[in-house]
Amino acid sequence: MTSPTLQSLIERLNQAPFILPNEQVIWAPRRATPEAIAQVENALGQPIAGALREFLLLRGGGGLKSLPLSGIDPLHPLARNRGSILGDTLHWRAHGMPGRYIAIQRDAADQAPLCLDAQGGSEPPVIRWASGQAQPVASGFIDFYAASLEPVFRQAGI
Repeated sequence: MTSPTLQSLIERLNQAPFILPNEQVIWAPRRATPEAIAQVENALGQPIAGALREFLLLRGGGGLKSLPLSGIDPLHPLARNRGSILGDTLHWRAHGMPGRYIAIQRDAADQAPLCLDAQGGSEPPVIRWASGQAQPVASGFIDFYAASLEPVFRQAGI
């Protein structure tokens, strides 16, 4: 089986609300731009690389209402609100998360964010920052995203 592409995951996800009546897909209102990403990278002191960067350029953030991905608004890239990569990352850094991690998804209980290990190369791994420790989740963003969406796809039969 070949690995899915971001575009194929997004296309499948866009079908889910039509099949599952209690599910919503909410994308960011605008796609991130290379300039906006560069501003956030500069503010965080870390690169946003690999498939996460591609995702931000394709969708800007969002996804399943129950599992939204933090994003970058090109009109307000340095916004520090919940749901922005910068805001979510700075929130967790203030609670002891090391500067090498970039928060990409806050959990429902706001206890253990999912993060990209920005020092992990051209396709950084995804970790969960919990109880002061990094726990490996996936070898890269696409593997993480595919695994998190698979239960929804199975339920929808797509």
